[in-house]
This record gives sequence, C-alpha cells and structure tokens, in this order.
Amino acid sequence: MKCKCLLIKIDKLSFTDPLNAQEYLEVDNNEVINEMASDAKIVALVKNLILMILMMMTPMIISHFQALTAFDTCILYLEQQPDEFNLNVKDLHIIKDLRKKVSRECTNARKQMTLDGFLG
Repeated sequence: MKCKCLLIKIDKLSFTDPLNAQEYLEVDNNEVINEMASDAKIVALVKNLILMILMMMTPMIISHFQALTAFDTCILYLEQQPDEFNLNVKDLHIIKDLRKKVSRECTNARKQMTLDGFLG
C-alpha cells in the first residue's frame, strides 16, 4: 500500500530529462579521469579529514551564560506545559536548584576575575 502511494507521488514529479535505471547506473562510467591525485593531495585530504573528525569529537565548552540560558529555557518550557504533561513538582525544583548552583558558580567566577584583575 505504501509503495503504491509512493510510486504515484513519484509519477507526479516533473522531470525535464529523466534518466532510466541503466543510464543512472552507468552515469559515472562516462566520466573521464585525466589524472590521479598526487600523494601530497591525498595526504592533505586525509589530514583535513582527521582534523575534522577530531574537532567533532572535542567536547564543546559551554559558558555559564549559555548554561543559565538553557536552564531558563527548560524551566519556562516545563512551566508552560498543560496539566496533562504530568510534571513532577520535585523535578522542576531540582532543575531550579541546579540553575541556582550554576548562577552561584557564575557569580563566584566573576568575583574571582575581578579580584585577579585588582591584584594582578
């Protein structure tokens, strides 16, 4: 049933010059490769790929401000939910307590920076 519906939708698509299945399979065979990539190009590509993978694996550092904004958004979302959401009041208090801890840490970090600047 789903396949038939999908086929009907595909048939409705307008194609200016559609490929048949055989042409689709052979489209890359007609491409002429004039030269092989040099070893230096291959090494550079691999190095870039490795760097990209390492950057993706590096954990993102989140600032106090970003954390507080995320907590505020989460709390606002949870408070706006209808009663059917069955939100446990204790859970909301836990999130608010965590927000307070982050806020205190942010304030302490600012005080330390001010003190360091004054003494430094």
